[in-house]
Amino acid sequence: MSSVGASLLAKAQCQQMNVCLEERIREQARSHIGTGVLSSF
Repeated sequence: MSSVGASLLAKAQCQQMNVCLEERIREQARSHIGTGVLSSF
């Protein structure tokens, strides 16, 4: 595998992780709405 292919794969995995993290944060935020937690951000 070329270094370009490897870096593209790493980028794709990183983006996938970011999407998963964003979804988890959104779910947590949704569960905290109305508790005043969001106002501290």
